[in-house]
Amino acid sequence: MLIIFDWRRGVMPAEGMVLHDSLSIDNTATVRDALKLFNKNGTSNAPIIDKHGAIIAFLSVGDVLREFGNEVATAALADFYSYVPDLLFTEERQSEENRFRKILDQKVTSIATKRVVFVDASASFKEVCQALSERHIKKVPVLKQGKLIGTINRKDIVNHILVNLAE
Repeated sequence: MLIIFDWRRGVMPAEGMVLHDSLSIDNTATVRDALKLFNKNGTSNAPIIDKHGAIIAFLSVGDVLREFGNEVATAALADFYSYVPDLLFTEERQSEENRFRKILDQKVTSIATKRVVFVDASASFKEVCQALSERHIKKVPVLKQGKLIGTINRKDIVNHILVNLAE
């Protein structure tokens, strides 16, 4: 879809830009559910919504990795373990696997980012670019009357520029 854009004024509502389908995660989903959704849809992040369609958090693979990385052995212990046969630490390995399983079974809201950066559907192209660049984020949810209508990511911005400036 080609949308005419006034580049001199930087005016174009976010609603008119190319939006991804409103891929979102239900707030009752587990981390495991979210990772399956990410894998199926080829994405690494999505907003978490409540039963009314309002965004309450945002989950990324980075949030999951951060949670998996918590409480890991210190470098000194890891170095020590490297000299001891693996068979001696079967119990410890199982304990770590159990910790990972517990993380996967948690609700997504327990590890997601609660302070969600979003833009309103009436935001200008410039405001969308600012939200993505100043906050160093890859995707920004777009809300209309407080409800998620889609997302805009960096690739969308690049595609939009190329389509609308192509000669």
